[in-house]
Amino acid sequence: MEYVMCIDSGEESRSRSDSWAIILFIGILSFLVFTPLIMVSSTILVVKIRKNTWASHSSKLYIVIMVTIIVFLIFAVPMRVLYLLYYEYWQTDCENGSDEQGCAPKTCFQFEFRCQNGKRISQKFVCDQDQDCLDGSDEVHCQAATCGPTHFHCNSSACIPSLWACDRDDDCEDGSDEWPQNCGGRDTASAWSSSPCPSLEFHCGSSECIHRSWVCSDEPIKDCRTKECLNNNGGCSHIYKDLKIGNECLCPNGFQLVDQHRCEDTDECQEPDTCNQLCVNLKGSYKCECRAGFHMNPHTRVCKAVGSIAYLLFTNRHEVWKMTLDISEYTCLIPNLKNLVALDTEMANNRIYWSDLSQGKIYSALMDQAPSLSYDTIIMDVRRRTLFQEKGSRPRDIVVGPVHGFMYLTDWETSAKINKGGLNDVDIYLLVTEDIQWPNGITVDIPSGCLYWVDSKLHSISSIDVNGGNRKTILEDEKQLAHPFSLAMYEDKVFWTDVIKEAIFSANCLTGSDVNLVAEDLLSPEDIVLFHNIT
Repeated sequence: MEYVMCIDSGEESRSRSDSWAIILFIGILSFLVFTPLIMVSSTILVVKIRKNTWASHSSKLYIVIMVTIIVFLIFAVPMRVLYLLYYEYWQTDCENGSDEQGCAPKTCFQFEFRCQNGKRISQKFVCDQDQDCLDGSDEVHCQAATCGPTHFHCNSSACIPSLWACDRDDDCEDGSDEWPQNCGGRDTASAWSSSPCPSLEFHCGSSECIHRSWVCSDEPIKDCRTKECLNNNGGCSHIYKDLKIGNECLCPNGFQLVDQHRCEDTDECQEPDTCNQLCVNLKGSYKCECRAGFHMNPHTRVCKAVGSIAYLLFTNRHEVWKMTLDISEYTCLIPNLKNLVALDTEMANNRIYWSDLSQGKIYSALMDQAPSLSYDTIIMDVRRRTLFQEKGSRPRDIVVGPVHGFMYLTDWETSAKINKGGLNDVDIYLLVTEDIQWPNGITVDIPSGCLYWVDSKLHSISSIDVNGGNRKTILEDEKQLAHPFSLAMYEDKVFWTDVIKEAIFSANCLTGSDVNLVAEDLLSPEDIVLFHNIT
């Protein structure tokens, strides 16, 4: 900051005398007040040291007093002196105005304009046909209006299309296109008050309301306000949208545009995950239904089974265990087996079947009689027939689809795969050959007609329809699928055993979400089936 000396020698001499008197008075006052404080505190310190009554709090008190005095002497007195010097000698407002003579003009900001008299105004007020500087310098050297005959000249010198003026919308920055003096004395706000449309919409002659930005957006001026509310909906079957350049046709939800103008229904049922079981396509929508033996939960829209209680049956080499899905019932169904390998059930006859590798036999028993020792041995040599044989093949699991009568089996051959074949030992062909390494358990979901299998090498659960289409990876996670062995389906859930984690897990069969631990500490669980009257 710059300072100037006022041109008044008599006033200067008197001010200097008064200032020195004040400075002398402050110095004497400081000496008389703080010198006794220093002497008293020092005396107290010496007495306490000689009497051995010195304590830590005494030292703190002495230090506080000394610091206070020193700070005051260092800062307070000089600041007061500087203030007096400033006030008396370098005051910038001289009564005779001599401090403002010969000063350079102040610099304005980029958004400011400096009038010739030194006043600063906003740059947007320049050349707006309104004198904002007292000397009128803001309206000097302004260029004449250059708007064409089809444009309106705003008061801020901007040009807008004439059709935008007096349309109840401020298009000029200063709103001059809606001023009554520019609209023939009409108040545009009240002139549009009778319109049934909102303030930002245009009222078509056909009683429709469209956004006012669409008015005269791309038509010639002579056609303005005659093409906005189009006849025949602009050739669109459903929704017409006017653009700044051209137009486009749109479709409501549930429809898709097929030829730029026509909307066709979208078949949501083509997506396999749309519904839990049955999907019925409707015009512009769809609905989900359940098969016989199921009813739909109104909250989750998931088909739930009705009838008997569902049980999970699983093996651990030496036993068959039975438990409800909520583990309210958990019992050993068949104990003391040698080398239990595979397990299955027959709901119609209420029977359970299993194979014992050490015995080389397949056994069965009534569910109600187990556990017991009255097993029925099935003599396989009497009715055995070879349905599938291939050199080097290593079948791992097999399932039969009861609806169409096809069998599906996983194979651990060098090139892992899933085969499909009829029960007449013909028509065996490959169903899955890619992205498959160690396919273990396989099962068929009867309501959806899809196959599900686990891959212990890829740590995944996958699905595919019975014809080999719509393949999908349901879940892929090494932590949650450490070594999946077998799986079963029920409602919207897939259940699987994990031989490393020695547990049974479940997840949503469509999305793979909601992974839950069903049971743990099961001592190497392997095969698993679900027993219910609709499975």
